[in-house]
Amino acid sequence: MTAKNKKRTPATLLLVASLWVGGIAAGSIAMWNHEYSSAEPNDAPLSLPPQLQTFASAEKPITLFMAVHPDCPCTGASLEQVDRLIARNPDSIRLVGLVRGGEESAAHSKHDFQTGTYWKRLSAMPNAQPVADANGTLARLLGTHASGATIAYDQSGNLRFQGGLTASRGHAGPSHALTELESIARQSAPLELCTTPTFGCALENDSIPF
Repeated sequence: MTAKNKKRTPATLLLVASLWVGGIAAGSIAMWNHEYSSAEPNDAPLSLPPQLQTFASAEKPITLFMAVHPDCPCTGASLEQVDRLIARNPDSIRLVGLVRGGEESAAHSKHDFQTGTYWKRLSAMPNAQPVADANGTLARLLGTHASGATIAYDQSGNLRFQGGLTASRGHAGPSHALTELESIARQSAPLELCTTPTFGCALENDSIPF
């Protein structure tokens, strides 16, 4: 190795190290942006649509309608949130999972939506019911755009909550949404609409990596 090359070695190592650190930083920023990037806001009707009234509970104060894409990896955390919420308020909450399916998406789905993980999970959850939502028709009636989007109506059919249940994409745990829904379920919250961001995959996306 020549003296000239020796002089260049520290500078080359510094450049490589800088590129390496920069790559890690860029990757971290991209991951952070993905994790905290919310979907298009929900625009749910103020009153429960007639097409969904048959699924609402006449006994429990609150019925939750959750839009579910069978291949969205983020939705498992949303279901975990509801599971915890129901466990703490078994007499107050009913969940209806609107599982997207139908001819339009069947050709792209990795599995049949009625035998998929989320359908089975909803079937096994207390106070929960999976509903086949052909081409996302029912989810659209509720103004939802992303898997995991949850809309809550009270026994009078009034909109009380719309949004996501997690504080970030795919992470279960404490969140503003759970706190608000618990207050609504216990009828201790004021009669005003609570809205939170939804972190989930687009319902119209037929190419979600599973």
